[in-house]
Amino acid sequence: MPAKTQQKRKKSETPRYLEELEDFFRESVRAEANRVSYKSLSPEALQSCLELGFCNGDLKSLLRTCRDPNNEELDEEEIDDMLEALHENGTTINQPFCFAPGAVAIKQMLVSNRVVHHERVEYYTHDIEVGIYASKNVKKDGKENDFAEWHWDENLNYTIQLTGEKEWKTARGEANPLSSGMNLTSPRNAYEKKRNRSRELWGNTLNCNGLKREKKYDLSPSTEGDSKSERLKPGMMIRVSPGEWHRVEACETGKKDEVTISINVRLAHITPARWAAECIFSGLAIKFYGSHRDVHRQMINDSKSSSDASFDSHLNFCASPKFIADAKRKCPLLRILPFDAKISNGLILGNTASNLLAYAENASTNETVTPVLKTEGCATLKIFANRLCAIEVTDYSEIGSEEKGFEKMKCMKITSTSTLSNFDYMNTFYIVLDDEDFSQELVQCFADEKYEDDDANDRGVELEHVSKKCARMLDVLVDHGIAIVLSSSDDDED
Repeated sequence: MPAKTQQKRKKSETPRYLEELEDFFRESVRAEANRVSYKSLSPEALQSCLELGFCNGDLKSLLRTCRDPNNEELDEEEIDDMLEALHENGTTINQPFCFAPGAVAIKQMLVSNRVVHHERVEYYTHDIEVGIYASKNVKKDGKENDFAEWHWDENLNYTIQLTGEKEWKTARGEANPLSSGMNLTSPRNAYEKKRNRSRELWGNTLNCNGLKREKKYDLSPSTEGDSKSERLKPGMMIRVSPGEWHRVEACETGKKDEVTISINVRLAHITPARWAAECIFSGLAIKFYGSHRDVHRQMINDSKSSSDASFDSHLNFCASPKFIADAKRKCPLLRILPFDAKISNGLILGNTASNLLAYAENASTNETVTPVLKTEGCATLKIFANRLCAIEVTDYSEIGSEEKGFEKMKCMKITSTSTLSNFDYMNTFYIVLDDEDFSQELVQCFADEKYEDDDANDRGVELEHVSKKCARMLDVLVDHGIAIVLSSSDDDED
């Protein structure tokens, strides 16, 4: 084969490191019993990972691709201060939001290929972030290393060692309700005092071997026998489940001024208990707090008996099978939508409607809207946004993307925030309405959702007909938990 043809084919192929990462993700998701698992990239995959994905391991260049939690780029002074603290004192650099080409490619691969789509962990992908850690062993300089003490994280973590070496100690986690799967940047420390009874670990006075702990709030493995140790070298990967104890420290390798750099991939999921609480609360909010008058009446009670009666009415309403079925149907679990890096801006994600239609066909997204349209006696469709989602029409300029050609187009802005904790369940997502055949029709599906004054039940938007393209786009939104589509007859039965 001619060299030019060979080179052209290589450029169109998926990078080697992404292929091997995908294999590791798929294998580890299926290996439910292995809560901590390891694998190594081939030398060729590690080289492509560094060169194509992560600035050839140049730390300063990598930091220039990172954003803070407000989606702001790091300035040069911040970066210089971090590097100085790292080299002088061994202070670890932790940047949880990296947008180097490899970080974005890993996130896209996980979402678009539905790599973690599995019957036992279907909803791991409601939020995915990729970050970097940089640390240095300074013991040879007579200083203490800045290591990660025993802790556990709320979400599923994958770490890829790029440069240098780290010692990972891991120990089996204990059953606890705190490993909620939420994508947080602050881990739970082993010595954290518990704040209420429900947040205590079931064995908070025992270690992993059932032996009594010396300190009341010391929840880490108490002996070396409790833990396993693995030295991660460049190219090695580790998977750590939510709630699993781990302790991480940079190793001395004999190389002068060596910095250890690792990539951290955080996959967030939502536990059934948390989502059940969200479903119930959102339903109560619709039922009892539909107007300013209702809020005032529920908040102000002039006697204990009135307060007790109000509380009882809420609990009794929750016990209704009809209420539970309605709450479950109108508050489905969320999954992140496939995004286009060119139409995204750091933590703000976006894609075109035409791209999402193509995704629907490539991913064989189930048809959910068309069958409803064909249902005998179905006069109209009722379309709802997920009760935990807000959908509004806005301008393309709001994304902040530098991609040209869409400046005059409208977008559908999708957000999802907890009604209980104000926690964002997914990145703000924009769908660029680039297909005139159905853009206006799609907007109409979510425009001016109506609510009855009397009982404040969400009624959605009623439409008598939608085009085939619009139906497929609604299929995508339904498949990802963002929208609910019912026939009017189905909704009337409730």
